[in-house]
Amino acid sequence: MIRRPVVLAAVSLLAAVSALAAQAGPPGTWTRVTDPSGRNIDQVGLARTGNGVLHVFWQRRVGATSSAIRHTPITPAGRVGASSAVLPPLRVARDPDAVVLPDGRLRVFFPGLGDTVDEGGVIAATGSAAGTGWAREGARVSSASRSVDSVGAAVAATGDTVFAYTGSFVVAFHVGLEAGAVDTPVQPDKQCCDYQVGVATDATSGQTWLAYFSNAKGRTGTWAQQVLPTVGRRVLVPGSATRGQALGVDQRVAITARLGAPGVYVAVCQGYPVCTKAVLWRAGGRALVAGKGKDVEDVHASPGPEGRIWVAWHDGRTKQVVAVRTNKAATRVGPVVVVKPPPRASQLWKLTGDGSLGPLDLLVSATAGSSLATWHTQVLPPLTITVKKGKPAATVAVTDAGDPVQGAKVSVAGKTLTTSAAGVVKVALPSVKVTVRATKPGYAPAKVSVSG
Repeated sequence: MIRRPVVLAAVSLLAAVSALAAQAGPPGTWTRVTDPSGRNIDQVGLARTGNGVLHVFWQRRVGATSSAIRHTPITPAGRVGASSAVLPPLRVARDPDAVVLPDGRLRVFFPGLGDTVDEGGVIAATGSAAGTGWAREGARVSSASRSVDSVGAAVAATGDTVFAYTGSFVVAFHVGLEAGAVDTPVQPDKQCCDYQVGVATDATSGQTWLAYFSNAKGRTGTWAQQVLPTVGRRVLVPGSATRGQALGVDQRVAITARLGAPGVYVAVCQGYPVCTKAVLWRAGGRALVAGKGKDVEDVHASPGPEGRIWVAWHDGRTKQVVAVRTNKAATRVGPVVVVKPPPRASQLWKLTGDGSLGPLDLLVSATAGSSLATWHTQVLPPLTITVKKGKPAATVAVTDAGDPVQGAKVSVAGKTLTTSAAGVVKVALPSVKVTVRATKPGYAPAKVSVSG
């Protein structure tokens, strides 16, 4: 049994998202990013430039017969800017993905269809680091297929862009932008169908991997495969299928590299006929259960600082968004953060984000009344306090997913102390019950009650 999305059109077109320019709020406050005439099959693409700005790319329908890719910037503080067009409208312009080039410019890829047969396939455009001055890269950049369902992109170790795409009977990737160069197919057979490809490049080894979901007979599940510098063996992501059955993946497969650390990771939901776990798997290595829920949907993974990885999903039964962040080694997760959904949301559809600056910039598409749009909020990683009693002083440890946190402020019994490089302070506790609080910029505060 495969769960498929149902197209949901908005009843009316409200004001454009540009009217929401320069809005932001504290973590947990949602700001609308796209216009409210979206569909539940739409998904956005993200890329963060060197100045910390997160660039969101999304499709917008223009009348009944055309659509366009638009760009919206979000500052490191979570302030949503005005949207602008990347290219003039095409007959079809769908679900974009984007990368930052080695020289700092942005490049966006998307399935498209123009006015001629030569304009069908994967279309690319390159713009400045500010998201302006866009130029289309020829009619198209894919060569072998003009009928494309989904696109994922990354930057290879050579500095070239590498994009991959799926169609009903094809999975292929392409290095560079020359449409004359041959796409490299990697689908093992001609069975239908493969969907929602994602791409990532290992920060240390330089290996580029892709991952996609398949419901083809005999190979249902999420598959990962090294494609650069050589094409490797495809591998079924552990937990992505249960006795040969899996729930359909309706957004780009969550594949990510780490910042300055080795490994490519794929996140999937685990369980059938309902997913009850979010699993993070290192390509070629072990799987880590990131969290559990009653109905885990749309699992996302993105890099955090110092090799950490954010994993997030939403629960189809509780309508809550859930996020966790790993330690630096990406071998364990910290406490679960539960985020209320966007205002008046009755249904959540897609979830993605970027945690490279520390907080998770989280984007969720949601139905609210007669509208459907993608919303943004920030999620702060949580601190954890552990108190080990002792005489004459107790040891208070502050950690982030088990890693010590230096420079955290610990307040207890009228005293405020600062944690050492080991993440600890020594403090005498009174005999009565007191509250120990820990704070540090960029983190959600923590507190525990303890008696001496």
